[in-house]
Parts: sequence; structure tokens; C-alpha cells
Amino acid sequence: MRLGNYHRLRARVVVLSLIVLTASHAAGPKHAANPVLTPGPAAWEAQNVLHCSIIRDDKGYKLYYTGEAAPGYAFRSIGVALSQDGIRWKKHAGNPVIFPSRDIKSGEFDNVHCHIPTILYRREGKPRYQMWYSGYQNNGGNRIGYAHSDDGLHWVRHPRPVLGFGKPGDFDDGGLRGPNVIIHPETGAYWMYYNGTRPGQHYGPTGLAVSKDGIHWEKRGKLSADESRLLYGEVVYDPKAKQFRMWHDRGPAITYAVSRDGVRWQDLDGPPLIQPDKPYDRGYCQGPSVIYQAESKSYFVYYNGAAAGYPATERVTINLAVFPAADLEKLRLLPAR
Repeated sequence: MRLGNYHRLRARVVVLSLIVLTASHAAGPKHAANPVLTPGPAAWEAQNVLHCSIIRDDKGYKLYYTGEAAPGYAFRSIGVALSQDGIRWKKHAGNPVIFPSRDIKSGEFDNVHCHIPTILYRREGKPRYQMWYSGYQNNGGNRIGYAHSDDGLHWVRHPRPVLGFGKPGDFDDGGLRGPNVIIHPETGAYWMYYNGTRPGQHYGPTGLAVSKDGIHWEKRGKLSADESRLLYGEVVYDPKAKQFRMWHDRGPAITYAVSRDGVRWQDLDGPPLIQPDKPYDRGYCQGPSVIYQAESKSYFVYYNGAAAGYPATERVTINLAVFPAADLEKLRLLPAR
């Protein structure tokens, strides 16, 4: 699929979603410093910055993000920005840290896009940093790639996808992208939530895969029979409440769900928590990445904000909304399913 078709399809999805969901409800607590990360000045990220993954290590915060080059194929690469407070960011001078060959005739699974990363950091881990990302091959669809690092800046990539297409007829036989990897608090296994698509489909249902080493995965199928639920989510585990929390896409907005086991989820009974209503995100708010900040007892939610709903003018930036943990306990939730 040529990238022009990819963008036109995304535009149609966003416009249809805006028809279904209005922005009449109050927006979430968006930070006054938004947008916290903007495109450029480097050519590899001149068009948009989006689809990020936030971590905190022994040197501060690291925000891994997708950079999109100028129109055309709009090749996508992964860079990192550094911060001490999670608000003011400095882009790494060595960006991008993961990038495609741009050889569209090659057999590489990620020759057009390396994008939508998810990062795990463990101080005593070997390796300390692990990355899973979506790799798009020209006319071949997305699959999940893997890389590891000792410092979070210099990465060694696995040569092949670690999670590939489903069998013909499966919900993910056309592509897999948007991985979100956690360590299960009870088993210590890797759990990956990912977006599966059928051929010609841009957004699809969320799937679950499990692994012992982060490289060899066993698929567990769709997370929900309702394929419109729990899309493009970021899951964090709350050890105090002993529950999983998920922020995820719902049309042009971001909503919320909780779970006791990471499989059956209670949806929010109410409007989405982050809705498009600012000049920087009035097109859509999507692609959340979440971290708990113990000092403020709050969840920092970073997300894509588009200034318009059409790819030619959308100008996607990365923005921040802050949710005190105490406020989340006041939300009404539907029964688990």
C-alpha cells in the first residue's frame, strides 16, 4: 500500500469518528505547556511527531517517539527526547535511533517505517532497555520488530520480525502494529497488546500475545469480541490497587478502562477523558503512552494531537494530560467483559 493511500484512509477514519463522537463534554486536564514535543528541525521528523513511549530511568525521563519525514513515502523513524521533569524536553543529538533503510525494493520487513515503539526499562535487567516497534514493508504491511540497548540511546535490532501475520482469516492476517508490552506482575511473563488488521484495514481489534523472553511469542487471540473496544491502548499496572489501568483510543478521543486480570476490562461509563478541543489537538487525540509519577501521585498521559483531521494539514505533535490517581477512583465504570 502506498503511503498516500494510507493517509487518505486514516483521514476517512478520523472524519467518520468525528461524526459519531462530538466534543461537547469537558476535556481532560491538558498541560499548559502543550505541545511538549513538536516536529523538526531535522528532516527525518519535519512533518509530524507522534506515537510515543514514555519511561523513567536512573537519569530522568526518556520519550521515544515516531518522526515522520516530508510527504511522499513520509518515511518514519524512531527518536528519543530527554527530560528531568517530563514536561521540558531536549531531543537526542544522535536521533533517529531506529530508522528504515528506505530501500523500498529490499526484502526488509521495516524498509519504509520503523514506528510506534513501546519501551521497557529495568535497572537490573539484561538487557536494561527493550523496544518493540511496528515495521512497515513497502506493499507488505506492518509486523512487530525488536531491539535492545544498554543505555537507551544505542540500539541493536533483531533481524526479523518477532511477531508476524496471522493465519489467513485471522484478525491480524493483514498487519500488526501499535505494540504495548508489560511485565505481568504475577507470572513475570511479557504481555503484548497489539493492533491487528485484516488486508485493506487501517484500524483493527486489539490482540494479546505472551512470551517468556520477549522474542518468541504465543498469540492468545482478540482481547474482546467487540472489535471496536480497547483500541491502541497503553496498559500500566497499579500495585497498590492491584489492577491494570488502560488509556486507549475511542474515535478521535482517548478514554479509560480498568481490569483485575489484564484480559476482562471495565469500560468507562461516561465521555472520553481526553477530547479534541485545543488548537493543537482539535483534529484528534490518539495514541496514549502513560507513566505514573510518584511525586505528584498522578498519571502522565502523552498523546498524539493533530491540529486538523486531514493528513495534508494535520501537524501532529505530542502533548500531555495529567490525571491525579485519586480522581481516577471517582470515575464510574461498567461491568467487566
